[in-house]
Amino acid sequence: MISNRLSNPDSFHPPPAPLLPVAIAVIAGIILVRFGLVSLFVLISVLSFCAIIAGALILYRRLTASRPVRFRLISVLIFIAFAAAAGLRYTLVYHYYPDNHIVTRCLPSLPRLASIRGNIITKPYIAKTGGTFAAFDFAHEPRTILVLRCREILTSDGWRQTQGLCQVTVKQPAPHLRRGQLIQLDCWLTRRRGPDNPGQFDPTDYQHASRTIVSCTVNHSEAVTVLTEEPIATGLLAHLRHKIQAIAHTALIEDVHLISGGNLSSGDTEAFLNALLLGQRHKLSGHLYEAFLRTGTIHFLSVSGLHVGIIAGFIWCLGWLVRLPRLAQGLLTLTVIAAYLLLIPPRPPVLRAGIICSLFCLAFMSRRTVSAINVLSFAAIVILLLRPIDLFNAGFQLSFVVVLGLILFVPTVYNLISKKDVVAIEPPQPLPWWRWLIVKVLCFFLGLFVVSLVAWVVGLPLSAYYFNRIAVWSAIASVILYPLIALTMLVGLAKMILAGLIPVFGSCLTEPLFALGRMVIFIVDGFERLPYNGINTAAPPIWFIVVFYILLIWAGRSLYRGRGHGHGRGRSLSRLVIYALLVWAIAFVWMAPFTENDSEDRAINLHVLSIGHGTTTVVELPDGKTILYDIGSSSNFNLTSHVVAPFLRYRGVQKLDAVFISHPNIDHYNGLIDLCRSFPVDVLYLNDYFAKDAGRAVEILLEKLNEMKQPPVIKLISRGCRLKPATTAEGADYTIKVLWPLPAHPSYVLDTNDSSLILRISTGNRSILLCGDAGIIPQRLLLEMEPPENLKADVLLLPHHGSLGSTVPEFIRAVDPVACLNSNGRVPPSRLDKLTALLPGQTIYHTCLNGCISASLSETATSVQTFH
Repeated sequence: MISNRLSNPDSFHPPPAPLLPVAIAVIAGIILVRFGLVSLFVLISVLSFCAIIAGALILYRRLTASRPVRFRLISVLIFIAFAAAAGLRYTLVYHYYPDNHIVTRCLPSLPRLASIRGNIITKPYIAKTGGTFAAFDFAHEPRTILVLRCREILTSDGWRQTQGLCQVTVKQPAPHLRRGQLIQLDCWLTRRRGPDNPGQFDPTDYQHASRTIVSCTVNHSEAVTVLTEEPIATGLLAHLRHKIQAIAHTALIEDVHLISGGNLSSGDTEAFLNALLLGQRHKLSGHLYEAFLRTGTIHFLSVSGLHVGIIAGFIWCLGWLVRLPRLAQGLLTLTVIAAYLLLIPPRPPVLRAGIICSLFCLAFMSRRTVSAINVLSFAAIVILLLRPIDLFNAGFQLSFVVVLGLILFVPTVYNLISKKDVVAIEPPQPLPWWRWLIVKVLCFFLGLFVVSLVAWVVGLPLSAYYFNRIAVWSAIASVILYPLIALTMLVGLAKMILAGLIPVFGSCLTEPLFALGRMVIFIVDGFERLPYNGINTAAPPIWFIVVFYILLIWAGRSLYRGRGHGHGRGRSLSRLVIYALLVWAIAFVWMAPFTENDSEDRAINLHVLSIGHGTTTVVELPDGKTILYDIGSSSNFNLTSHVVAPFLRYRGVQKLDAVFISHPNIDHYNGLIDLCRSFPVDVLYLNDYFAKDAGRAVEILLEKLNEMKQPPVIKLISRGCRLKPATTAEGADYTIKVLWPLPAHPSYVLDTNDSSLILRISTGNRSILLCGDAGIIPQRLLLEMEPPENLKADVLLLPHHGSLGSTVPEFIRAVDPVACLNSNGRVPPSRLDKLTALLPGQTIYHTCLNGCISASLSETATSVQTFH
């Protein structure tokens, strides 16, 4: 059927899709509840009403005058009933928790000390600290992460029964923990937090979907006591899943280190194969993950319908080659699909592909035809009724939107291209075998390019919205990589099967498998070096995305229904919508990167990111340039990839014009190397004392910067330096003045904190003062050295994270800020109260309470907004 559609789509008459309205009803019901447009009482009432009326219409046919009228009424009632049922299901999953659930023991905002008992239901894994300075981050010991099924909690009345799942983080390695153990934890209990900064990934829906909205933090591994080794009661399916996963990992990876002394592959190759074949992405390095993201080939690492389709297609062709009977061929494919679904994580794209492939196999065995849109609708209905929160998951949306786009547009686009004599589908006369083979290969790659191009175009707005990226080379990279990815998956599958049957033969495939993995990584690295390989963009407006998909649905509907009807109304309507899509594309190119840093307002925008204990401050200047003041944290893992880079993409920043590092404390620069690998940095400003620091961490920083292909220019600055733009538009003038430290001199020595860069950024009559970790000495000296008007600032970044011992009230009064911003980690409320008492009359914002703090300084006013 598919080949017929590609060769002559105008002769294809689409079968009906009666489940499409039902899928639309399910989506509508979830959206209505999500935005609070209907209540639980209304949902139950509507569902009951629909059931009663539909039952009456079916049982008592005399209630309606004609059969068509009764059929329409029943259809409308079914539509409303499915919408109500989906909304009710969403309410139960997202909002309902039993009275004895562990979440009822959590305080609304603060962690609570608790003792709980429960069974470990996942295999604990030790997450090591990544990044260049992992060895120097003593606060970032390797962590042990697991999921606990709670059974009891200690209260004032003794141990009480409880239930629910907890995400447990032990801040030390705990290799003695295993799945199935009954353990007791002395921990800090809290509800898992959402994002603290714009652009940061919001895990709230994922947490509700997995029912792990509670977090347990254990400071020491000694606080975990193993009570019994009793196995937890699991069903046959769960036991089978864990067994298959263990066997597959052993067959695929664990013989690597037995061959060639473990020198066969790098860690990146092993991590790539784990992600591609087993769906385990936690071992991917930041650089490798970023490379796939920038090239738009991350879908190869996210196990999805593509992977299920490759496996199912291979088994299907294998059954056809050996001439298996129709029933045996279908059953074999179904069995392999089921086993593969048990092997990989059950993400929405995987479930969608598994359902679709299974239905096609069942239709093949029963000699029935199926509608692709109908099957896709059925998969959406099943997934959303089981996991309604997945509707707001980027993977779910991209998966279903892209597949629907492929169904609607690929046959027409392929036909249009082939009619331009790019590739002759049916040559006018028989060809020699070698020419026939060339034509078939060209047809294959043409079809692959059309699929990749349509998928890229259809998913472009969602990718820009969720991931703040436009991967220009995505379609071409996908075409080149697809054969290698398919071959790698097939070799990996063969290796896993042979390792269980004939281990010697399985080991023979180890070297070819890892060679394929290295080849894929090499090609991805090559694409990453191309210009415009990943354009950062702020999220397009919702209305702009909605307009695109309305036009796309309109065009797809006219194409899908107009095929085989000549130049009728459907064909002309499609042409009209295509013109509208061209207008939308021009608007997209014109508006991209949708940046929120609009230089037309001639304002300075300051953003103090919430990163725990540390400092990362982004300053957007009136001429559109972006600079960074410090990038480091002692309490945040993967600072650049999780917080800073998403924020910069969210703001549409393509490069950083300058980065200022205040002083050589690692909690102020440990994210710098990863930042320079992700974003071009023109100039790096350090003070004289930074380069003189003899610490090994500073040496590594400078070495890594020098090793980069495009390292930033390093400049040393000290008191008296003034940085001004070379050219400025009218009204966009500004000055960056260095107030501290003094130039390095042998006659005096400053400690690390007191050598912090203190910058004053001013435009017109507005200014910002950034103080790093400056202590009492710099503050008192500046009071003596600077006239009051040179210290005055509208916004002040408090010195040393608002430390009580490093804050000089006289200095703060001299600055006289409208707002004091404090970048700090979680501290007791009493300490914040003492800081408020120390600085009476000052308005203080804390990142630990308010999340990201944004201040805007225009010619007329200073405004402050917080993320929370």
